Amino acid sequence: MLRVNWVKSTQNEWLDPRLVNWLSVDADGVYLIWKPGTFLSGPSWLKAGQGIVRDRMQAHMRDPRINHHPYLRFTYASLSWIHKDGVERYLGETLGPLVAERFPDVPRIPVNLPLVA
Repeated sequence: MLRVNWVKSTQNEWLDPRLVNWLSVDADGVYLIWKPGTFLSGPSWLKAGQGIVRDRMQAHMRDPRINHHPYLRFTYASLSWIHKDGVERYLGETLGPLVAERFPDVPRIPVNLPLVA
């Protein structure tokens, strides 16, 4: 399993895409967008993807399939281009995000998942 460092805010919270300072997000890697769960249910995974995180996230925040949710969180991990496709496929197949067009046709690369509530 490849260990990745999922990014949180300076207050150790998952990032809110409506409040984040996009100038501070300077990464190329994989990312996850979700709607937090409740005490009785887990999170609803909305999107798993890869690329220049700032650019991809800003595009997703214009997508009504994602931005209509009132509470959103996201995180990302910087990765080498060698790993991005396999990790994206692993995240997509493991988490089953609601907004998923396709995932790369490469072997999956398992990673540690962010511990979200």
